[in-house]
Amino acid sequence: MSIRHKEYGLIDTEGMILDVSSKVTEVSPVVGSIYGGTLLTIKGTNFGTEKTDNPVEISTHGGIGSIKCFVQTIMETEITCRIDKNMKAKENAVEADVVVFLKTSEEAQCAGAICKWQYTSTLPTVTEMTTEFDVDSGSWEVKITGTGLRDSADAGAMSDLQINGKSQTVKTHSDTMAVFTVIDVADLTSTNIDLFFPVGIPEGNDLVKAGITLEPKLMMVTPNVGTPGGTLVRATVPGIGT
Repeated sequence: MSIRHKEYGLIDTEGMILDVSSKVTEVSPVVGSIYGGTLLTIKGTNFGTEKTDNPVEISTHGGIGSIKCFVQTIMETEITCRIDKNMKAKENAVEADVVVFLKTSEEAQCAGAICKWQYTSTLPTVTEMTTEFDVDSGSWEVKITGTGLRDSADAGAMSDLQINGKSQTVKTHSDTMAVFTVIDVADLTSTNIDLFFPVGIPEGNDLVKAGITLEPKLMMVTPNVGTPGGTLVRATVPGIGT
């Protein structure tokens, strides 16, 4: 490095170092579904501020066969990314590495086994997905049944149901059943549905991708008394979409 004073010339910079490198200090989780969909949290130093600053890949054989991990959020010390949900299924216990790239196309430093990754086929299993209208709340619900749907009582161990990329509200969640209240949906019929667990995409995901159909439900009309013409009527119809 050199620093020049506008009046006195060069300033002594011996021992000064400009470090523009980046380091990965933690990756969580380090095990994920053979079908992808795992949401990773990567902690480190000197990450960018734009989603395109630090591309992330899961590498099994260098650049060959690498899987994209699409960045969701980014800040100087933390990146979250979701492993490609459309990836070709891996074999059980395939080992890989989490690679964070820098804007200069170099890789962030990662010491030891911090960035080691492993695919697993030990997954939650979905056996059925149904829809049901809850009269009390006046809202549609999606009910998922299966096994291993929740490993613990921790909130982070719950699944995430997304319709057209929008997360729906968890109503109840147990090891064998998860019920979601539909709070954000634009279409009566949707096949753009994703069910993510902390480990990623479950077994039986074809049942989820088959989609749902929500039948409009007339709950209330106000006012229900008016003149022979000209009365403004408001209908409350959950499920009608946009």
